[in-house]
Amino acid sequence: LSVGEQLLAQQRVQEATQLFQHVLSIHPKHVDAMTNLAQAYAYMGQFQSAGEAFAAAIRQSPAVAPKQIDEWVAPAIAELAVRRSTLGQSDEAIALYQQAMTKDPLMWEVPFFLATHYARQGRFADAQAHCLKATQLNPRSHLAFGMLGQIYAQQGNFAEAVVAVNRSLELEPNQPKLREVLPQLRERLRQQRGQSSP
Repeated sequence: LSVGEQLLAQQRVQEATQLFQHVLSIHPKHVDAMTNLAQAYAYMGQFQSAGEAFAAAIRQSPAVAPKQIDEWVAPAIAELAVRRSTLGQSDEAIALYQQAMTKDPLMWEVPFFLATHYARQGRFADAQAHCLKATQLNPRSHLAFGMLGQIYAQQGNFAEAVVAVNRSLELEPNQPKLREVLPQLRERLRQQRGQSSP
């Protein structure tokens, strides 16, 4: 099984699936093989098959709780959403991101990825809402604060942008590109304040 788990980690999902299926053909009640197979199905977007495999695991071992299943499935759904987003399949990507958030509301990466998706579409208000959610779920994510700063800047909110970028750099100082952007944001803020002066 450890080989199959390594294959999953390497994104070699088809090979992992075949291995887990082989284990189950020999040991039909092997709970770890069932849960690993379910994860593999979820990574391939075969959520019905994933659900059936998890249900079989629960029948064999009640210790495999539905909440635990959701925590396993959510990353797979999110990964599928990222793929759909990359392919330009926006509606499908958004639906999958929302499904992943329902499965695991505490997984900060999902609203972060959704914020990135919305930002690429120019939907900055939606992007801001989801990026704020990501920073609330993980206040130590330099990525989320860096993205939030960029989203604020795109909307002309330079004061908020400076605060968010500063926070990102406090959390992770080694961000050369973001460090280059900060003086530009401060200059834009200075200009903005100068224009608003009577």
